[in-house]
Amino acid sequence: ELTENKTVYVIIKGVGRELIISPNEYSGSQLDHPITCTVDGNDTYNGYYKWINVINNDTWDYGYLKANALMEIDFGKEVNLSSFYIYHWSSNYSATSMTLETSVDGSKWVDWGEVSYAKRSSYYVNLSAPENVRYMRIKFTSGGNGSYGIEIDGMAFFGNK
Repeated sequence: ELTENKTVYVIIKGVGRELIISPNEYSGSQLDHPITCTVDGNDTYNGYYKWINVINNDTWDYGYLKANALMEIDFGKEVNLSSFYIYHWSSNYSATSMTLETSVDGSKWVDWGEVSYAKRSSYYVNLSAPENVRYMRIKFTSGGNGSYGIEIDGMAFFGNK
């Protein structure tokens, strides 16, 4: 029973960490591109497009993800990550929510929680505070276009070099 003079404690998983979506704001300098990217353990989409090229903004490759597919990214070294950019060909193929986990060693993971947002063709995901990472795990938990799913046409990563 709650009354006016009682203290209530709320424990929130990942407290102090938050993902902030922005159409055009990010922090840091562009980082070197990751060395590997897999989705549900596969390094190719449709057996042809390499996921590492799909997320590279300098190529014309693309790939579709189903909701809750696990995208794993390895930078090959520890980086100080503050933001990342996601490009979808059209807002019709955009994700509308995502979760993020980061790790320095691939065994202990920091949970950044889930963030929901309106469909956009491109946007920045800003971490509430820069984090040293080598690995990222992203799940786009909703969005996309029917049977096609969520289309990824490029990503970029920002932080302190």
